[in-house]
Amino acid sequence: MCIRDSYYTAFNANMALNEAFLPSSTVRDNVVNIAKLLNYVPRSILAAKACLKLTLQTTQTNGAYPSSVTLKKGAVATGGNYIWNILKDTTSSIKKIKPDKIILVDYPGFNLRLAKKIKHLQIPITYFILPQAWAWKENRVGLMKKFIDQSISIFPFEKDWFSSRGVNVQYFGHPFIDQQHVNETTRSFYLRHNLNKQEPILILLPGSRQQEVDRHWAIFLQTVDQMKITMPNLQVLVGKSHNVSLKPIPSYYKIEENARKAILSGTAALVCSGTATLECAIESIPLVVCYKLNPISWIIAKAITNIKYTAMVNLIANDSVVAECLQSDMNSSRLANELLPLLNLESEERKKMLPKLESVKKDLGSPGVYGRVATAILERTKFK
Repeated sequence: MCIRDSYYTAFNANMALNEAFLPSSTVRDNVVNIAKLLNYVPRSILAAKACLKLTLQTTQTNGAYPSSVTLKKGAVATGGNYIWNILKDTTSSIKKIKPDKIILVDYPGFNLRLAKKIKHLQIPITYFILPQAWAWKENRVGLMKKFIDQSISIFPFEKDWFSSRGVNVQYFGHPFIDQQHVNETTRSFYLRHNLNKQEPILILLPGSRQQEVDRHWAIFLQTVDQMKITMPNLQVLVGKSHNVSLKPIPSYYKIEENARKAILSGTAALVCSGTATLECAIESIPLVVCYKLNPISWIIAKAITNIKYTAMVNLIANDSVVAECLQSDMNSSRLANELLPLLNLESEERKKMLPKLESVKKDLGSPGVYGRVATAILERTKFK
């Protein structure tokens, strides 16, 4: 069976069983990571005379969507959730399948527990997209040393950080570098949204979770209102996740559910802190990063994290490349003041930021990330 066909068959079956729930960006991203990784497997596996089949098992609980993969002759199983019965079922499945390799993807809250429970089975374990122990819960480094056989990072600075703590980490680039061309021409996109490419376009990315949008949207609206006083010709395009609701939406705002298409068309962007910041960097779109938590969550976050920057762009550069407007600094006056110069093609602020974004992009590696990761995993896999 073709890997791609088996993936979509399993995924569609799962969504039919869970039609009341829309998949979050987390589960969608991890499923895509798994599928793309496996696309590179068949050519190499043929030499080992093995055939792979993908089975997807994703369960939703309180917005948590872990993913794990087992790799063997005849079977690849993915799934799990942060509840003990799913951990038990996943463990039982692994014992039954007896895979040659286990690949854990992201979500350390589940996957490190799983690694601990199955280590006695003596099945080699690869971890792809590592726990962000450099930000919080550094004790997870000890668990990785004890239970993980191969660690593969998607951020360049993680290799040295983990190495200094005794964990050997491989880095082959970030998956975003493997982004495919969008299925629409620039001209068609501008016509569809009635945009004038001669005038500045501000991209708004308020978040992919409803609670984020609820905290951010009013401030986004106030910011644009303030900017329109200085720049009345400003056009506004919102990259809206399909699973969130935006209210109110001014009549002149344009809505695009494909965030990457929105980013590609923009002059500058106001971005909720997250992976979209890297997408903007890769496409050389100047940006301002913002985020707001409820006050108690903010106090807790400050107490348990140990990082100099919040935006991934800044973390990779180890420099203040983009403005971070967090918590009380996320207000319309501050955001407008940071954004207006970035919308001016001749401003010093824009000219200073663009080469730094290009440097971040170079640090994220060259295309072919999934192929290099798959090769590295297969080189460490002995098929029975």
